[in-house]
Order: sequence, then structure tokens, then C-alpha cells
Amino acid sequence: MGGKLASASFPSITTFCLKPRLSTPNAHRSFVNGFQQGRWNPEVFSGNSDIRIYKLHGSLDWVEDEMYGICSLTFDRHPKAEDFKVQKPPLLIFGTNSKLTGRDPFLTLVHAFAQQLRSAKVLVAIGYSFLDKYINEIIEPRMRDNLPLRLLLVSPNAD
Repeated sequence: MGGKLASASFPSITTFCLKPRLSTPNAHRSFVNGFQQGRWNPEVFSGNSDIRIYKLHGSLDWVEDEMYGICSLTFDRHPKAEDFKVQKPPLLIFGTNSKLTGRDPFLTLVHAFAQQLRSAKVLVAIGYSFLDKYINEIIEPRMRDNLPLRLLLVSPNAD
């Protein structure tokens, strides 16, 4: 049974949460984030992996290059990542009233997230403020239609 993670925040989930766990000797879990050999390839989400990560607002370690397209600077690191760091701004959606965009990788990630919630048993929201209307409009009907789906909220300010 695989896990799915969706992140609407900018910090790298792989750096802060998964990488330390996956590097331990007893951890034999595979994970995908839409990149293969450092290039955006959403087909990897349909393959076999233990964990799928959906970074809905992009990432500080994603850049767009004219020659290579959308690339990752960390996991799965593009072979030319050193060249991108200096020259390219990160591929992110910043705080606006209309964060949903029809542009890849964002639209693909939102669609995949919505599809996964149809059969998920637990949605873990870590530090999510529920201020993104379009994400809430995905979560709310899935909570109604998928009765086994439970929402687990994790917040540093929780009582």
C-alpha cells in the first residue's frame, strides 16, 4: 500500500521529512515527485512507488529551462542542475487570489491530487491554513464522497 503526500508549501518535503527516513538502513521505500532523471515526467506517478509527493504550489528546487523544460535541482537531480541554480528562478505559485493555473506541472499535480483523494483513507494536512479556496474545493467534496477518508491536521499552534 503506497502513501501519497500533497504539499502546498514551498519547503522541500524530501529534504525535511522523507530524505532522513529513506536514508536509514531499514527504510526500503521508494517515492516519486513527478521527476525522472531530473526532468518533469508525470507518468512516474502511475508507476509502482511507496510514496507519491504532490507539491501543489511548486518548489524552490524546480526551475524551467528553455532546452530541458521543467527540471529539479535536488530529487531527482537534473544532470545540468549546477547550471540552472545561478540562472533560473524557482518554479512557484506565490500567494494570490487565483493560485490555480492551467500550466504544467501545476494542473497535472492538482488533478492527480484530486484523483488520489477519491480512494485515500487519510489526508494529512501539515501546516496547511485552508486559505487556498481551490484546494479546499477539492478536499471538501472528497470528504463527503469518500466516507472512509479522514483528515489529520498537524500544526505547530495546535492546542
